[in-house]
Amino acid sequence: MTTRTVTFFNYKGGSGKTLGSAALAAEFSLRGHRTLLVDGDKQGSATQCALAAADDAPFPAMVLNFSQFGDKLHRELARHLENYDYIIIDTPAAADSAITQSALLLADLAIIPVKTSPPDIWASRVAVLSIEEARRINRKLKAVVLANAVDRTTISRVVVEQLPSLGLPVLKSCLHNRVAYQEAIATGSHVSLGGRGARKAAAEMASLADEILNMLEEE
Repeated sequence: MTTRTVTFFNYKGGSGKTLGSAALAAEFSLRGHRTLLVDGDKQGSATQCALAAADDAPFPAMVLNFSQFGDKLHRELARHLENYDYIIIDTPAAADSAITQSALLLADLAIIPVKTSPPDIWASRVAVLSIEEARRINRKLKAVVLANAVDRTTISRVVVEQLPSLGLPVLKSCLHNRVAYQEAIATGSHVSLGGRGARKAAAEMASLADEILNMLEEE
């Protein structure tokens, strides 16, 4: 099969890029797909997630830190395409990031996670502009918005309703504000392995993975 590449990016810090990319990479891997999680952030959060895993229960996907490659990331990743079915890229929160720009040149799909607060949706408009720039070179690039850390507050509901104003398709699946996601990151695990308390989070991730796989298979 042709390798598919998914880039999580948003220039707003704390939007959920590492959470989403790590959880999706783990989900794909547990389904039997050869999956590589690329850490493109010099802070190394995705790498730390994998290192936090127990020796007898390693992080489900392969994790490599490519943050040193800067605007040559897409060239380095091209060398690994034949070894994986899916490559998931976690990017830094910087509007001038060469890593992010390079990742978008290679990506089949860009996912912009947006926390449900007004500052987050405002900041995400800059990310949408980057999609438009990247499509001038990467014409195959699809892009979607992912609602993250959704809760029951009125402001959260209002922001979710405003997400289509970003001008990109909004995924039907969303991630709620659940402790299970943070626990999975902290322990280098996956929410599906978190027991009864993580069932809702596991169901959300399964739904998200299904939706993304369907999008990628449409190509």
